[in-house]
Amino acid sequence: SDPSSYDINFEGVGKDVVINENSFGNVNFKGETINQMLTANLTTRFRGQNQEIKGTVNFAAPDLPLNAETTFDKTRLAPYIGIFRKPDPNSIAIGGTATGGVFLAGNLMKLDGGKRVFTSENLKGTARFSQFDLLIDETPLNATQPIALSFTMSEARVESATFAGGGSNLVV
Repeated sequence: SDPSSYDINFEGVGKDVVINENSFGNVNFKGETINQMLTANLTTRFRGQNQEIKGTVNFAAPDLPLNAETTFDKTRLAPYIGIFRKPDPNSIAIGGTATGGVFLAGNLMKLDGGKRVFTSENLKGTARFSQFDLLIDETPLNATQPIALSFTMSEARVESATFAGGGSNLVV
């Protein structure tokens, strides 16, 4: 079907959401299409701290461009790190806090054999943090200058990062 005819609207709450054994509490989500532009918000509440992700999808463009972003403000990192780690009782704890922003953009559709198909391979993003403090097991590792990352759906690249803590300095 033609995405320009999409009129998607939704609102709801996921109660007691758990991903890889990490609790995100309630997750609120809402989306509304106005003039062929879907605007959506997703908000988690973890230990009294809200984290909002805002996004748009342009249904008027055949490639369905997506933009999504979130801002961290001394945000606890443990539940987000946990999304990407397999639960293992023998693994070390990784947590910390960060202040900065993450931005993701790209087309959700591509041409494949003359037909449009959904894809995530065109999504790319950046993450920039003015404050980034990790706690690896009981060892602190704190960024001594802003951190910059770029990523795709298949890789992440550290543009700049310098850490100090636990008797070590690390430059990436």
